[in-house]
Amino acid sequence: MAVIASLPLLLLLFPILAVKCKHLLPLWKHDRQIKLDFLPNALSGIDITVVLMIFLLRSVRHSISSACMRIFNLGNRVSEVPKSSGADELSLVMPFQVTQADLTAYCAAIKSPPASEGVQLVGSQLLLFLSALTEPAMLLLLAHPSCQVRPLGSVNVRNRFELLRPDLCTKQSLTSLNKAFLTATLSKDVRTVKRGFEVDLVVSLNVPSKDSNDIITVFRQYFTILQFAKVRPDIAQHSDSARTAEAIPAWSDSTTFAVEHNDPAHWARLCKDYNPIHTSRVAAKLFGFPGKLAHGNHVGALAATYITFGDGHAPLFMEITFRRPVVVPARLDLKVSSEAAETSRPQLIRFQIRSKNKVSIEGSVGHFE
Repeated sequence: MAVIASLPLLLLLFPILAVKCKHLLPLWKHDRQIKLDFLPNALSGIDITVVLMIFLLRSVRHSISSACMRIFNLGNRVSEVPKSSGADELSLVMPFQVTQADLTAYCAAIKSPPASEGVQLVGSQLLLFLSALTEPAMLLLLAHPSCQVRPLGSVNVRNRFELLRPDLCTKQSLTSLNKAFLTATLSKDVRTVKRGFEVDLVVSLNVPSKDSNDIITVFRQYFTILQFAKVRPDIAQHSDSARTAEAIPAWSDSTTFAVEHNDPAHWARLCKDYNPIHTSRVAAKLFGFPGKLAHGNHVGALAATYITFGDGHAPLFMEITFRRPVVVPARLDLKVSSEAAETSRPQLIRFQIRSKNKVSIEGSVGHFE
């Protein structure tokens, strides 16, 4: 109801703010290949406000549509899961550059000394750093009118990060990138699950080769989004894929770390994810959460400061699955697989992050085979 009540104000403010954000105009067109000419770390407060308003207006539109479906008793006959489109994939391209300010902001977010004091971004830390800096491309793609995902009515359930060319992602290389660019793509593969549907958004960091005209993908990440939606029972009962059973590893002793009440603001400055559930306790409660939530990747980055893996020279991947939201402030326990802790050069590390003895996040870090 609060969202509906604010709609007239949003409609009044949106044209005023949109005039100041002409560089975002390609997002409002219906072209499925979008090209932006500004850096993700150049997004201003006004830009972010406009994008959030788009998210909110889309949620309002869906609420009205759902209400109409209930009124006309269509709920049991209509599935809200979109069909795979025959059109081209929805994609976005934008330039990319890393600044010293980005490095400093990341170090502040993970509570490490400033990057100028010699902190090395390698291994899982480098994965999470690049994930945060490239995430705005995914958020901007979500703002496109053809995107079937409603950002304020969905949940990021798991992520995968891939460092494909660590030799091209050193601190010196990143801060001197020339003509690097991001591509963000909304997958056409829509997977129906019991609570709605899942879809992947893929963001890649690409650099031109010095020796040829080829383009090299040095980093890639997959965001898997669960969009809550009504699913017809006859569809849902056949669509959920069974999870592969895995042996439960023996865990090492836990390491405790904290996520403070204001920590989400530090991460939001870096990744530009100012979703109200991360910035406002009141807004989080309006969306049904007990309090303000930490960003899942931020919790992973804080945990990664205690996970040593790899020498920084081999391609690396990291997978994170979000089981329960982390309400801030929180004291969390990190556990890693004991066989990894006892091996000098493990090929895979599994980890869990627990809050009040319940698993909030679990994942793994490993080398490509």
